[in-house]
Amino acid sequence: SSGINAEYGEVPLTPHQNGISSHAMKVKVLNRNPNDYLKTRSGDLPKLPRNVDPTLHPHAAQREYTAALNAVKLERVFAKPFVGSLDGHRDGVYSMLTHPKRLPILISGSCDGEIKIWNVTTQECLSSVVAHAGFVRGIGINQVIH
Repeated sequence: SSGINAEYGEVPLTPHQNGISSHAMKVKVLNRNPNDYLKTRSGDLPKLPRNVDPTLHPHAAQREYTAALNAVKLERVFAKPFVGSLDGHRDGVYSMLTHPKRLPILISGSCDGEIKIWNVTTQECLSSVVAHAGFVRGIGINQVIH
């Protein structure tokens, strides 16, 4: 059961407890079962009460439908086709750069200090050079203007 399904009870107060009047009065109190809201183990997530009454949440079905539609749309947006892989680096690639004037040219720098120039259309390595003793953290092109 959830923490929402609580029972009401009445607790009688004697004149000595309330100090207001000389006759007994009844106070309504809410009794909850600790098993409904306390964690059983220290690693558990806290139990949250949830009221699933459709009269209290009239738009729940519409919200769920909208969320499902948005998830499908996002899945379509991020479902890009796999173009190919450029194999050749011995270590992980840390930085990449596309040539600003020659679109099929890609330059990649890896964690072992190697820089490779690739032709993306043919997926072949055009040139390779060991530029650093460590990571290649950035790549830039110095364009010479004629």
